[in-house]
Amino acid sequence: MLRTPFINYFLNQRFQTERLQFPTKGNLEVLPLNVVQVTDLERLVEMAEATDLDVLHILHHRCRLSADMLLELPDVIDSLPDKMPERTSERFDEIFEKSNNEMCAILFRDPS
Repeated sequence: MLRTPFINYFLNQRFQTERLQFPTKGNLEVLPLNVVQVTDLERLVEMAEATDLDVLHILHHRCRLSADMLLELPDVIDSLPDKMPERTSERFDEIFEKSNNEMCAILFRDPS
């Protein structure tokens, strides 16, 4: 269900409707609801570790680009003018190596 396109749009619409019941003071700005799928969050974390990307800046940028939240997060990331080339972090490389070794040990173990 949450992988449905534009789910953030529909959830944000509901959020905005509910938010109207709780007025805020003039100097407080409530940004749109920013729903992030786990796979997109993992990509952001990986980019942040590898390139010092500011994750909160990206989420804030998404709110500013599309207050109705019609833009999907991967599209926002890809549209960044200063987007760094994707590369893996040392932590990701270590996790990948460990999981790869464990899978190979299970899949290709000697049956004797």
